[in-house]
Amino acid sequence: MENFEISYVSEIEDYYCDNIDIIVKLGTFNITLVVTTPNYILNEMNRKNRGYVPAYPPEVIFNDLKDITIKEAIREYVKKGAYWLKVYGLAGNLVGAFNEKVMSKSINSEGYQSKEVPYIQENYKNLKILYPKTLNEFENIDDDEIEVIIRLWNNNEYILTISTIKFLENQINKSNKKFLYPLYPRAIVKILSLDNVKSIIDSFVNKDHGYWLHFYNYSSFFEFDIELMNKHLNANKLYYLAIEYDCNNNLVLAKETYLKALEIYKELEDKYSINCIEKDIEYLLL
Repeated sequence: MENFEISYVSEIEDYYCDNIDIIVKLGTFNITLVVTTPNYILNEMNRKNRGYVPAYPPEVIFNDLKDITIKEAIREYVKKGAYWLKVYGLAGNLVGAFNEKVMSKSINSEGYQSKEVPYIQENYKNLKILYPKTLNEFENIDDDEIEVIIRLWNNNEYILTISTIKFLENQINKSNKKFLYPLYPRAIVKILSLDNVKSIIDSFVNKDHGYWLHFYNYSSFFEFDIELMNKHLNANKLYYLAIEYDCNNNLVLAKETYLKALEIYKELEDKYSINCIEKDIEYLLL
């Protein structure tokens, strides 16, 4: 088991209903996670008057946000090379191991045509939604999950697991732990109804040009490249170190370290980070 340290970006206002960032220091890497509770997710859906959570980077779900619960969960998440810790911590960057081109290559080469399920089809904008069972069997169910198979206009099929928040909460309770065990992320709704399913699929298909649909589908079937994730973490470490050198007026080391980070970000095709570092180097040379 790897040693780790946890720090909190902000104070927790309510252990049972909150959403915060934590930083997990694992060896030389710092990994930022968003952690939340079922009550918070439900309250946000009610506050925004919608029955689903829009497409989003995955969050780690706990019954409560007490320090002992978070530490117990992270002990599970650092196992097996901290795979799921890195996936949940880095997914929002959309680069490196999470580059859509990398995911699409594997999806296209494997295909999902072999599932023996009696699908029905329904036109929905420019795609077809294939359901494993008839919609009426899932109408207004608040404690279940389903796999929805979506066929896009390019004939690629994507599977999105949609769970109710009550189902996830009950899964936590059944496991005798206070957190959701490390596993591929699910799309979340309040109840399984036709409107909620259509709305959440619309969100996943359209947000970031369908990126999150690709990501959630890929995470269900394939393993992300751990070497690329480690490279990304190393680039982040170098970048923050360069900023520290810069702040301490150690300009030579700052420039050297910025350039090392820049080289890795270019390999990862991280355009945002490349732009930030190039501007930092430009200001450094003024």
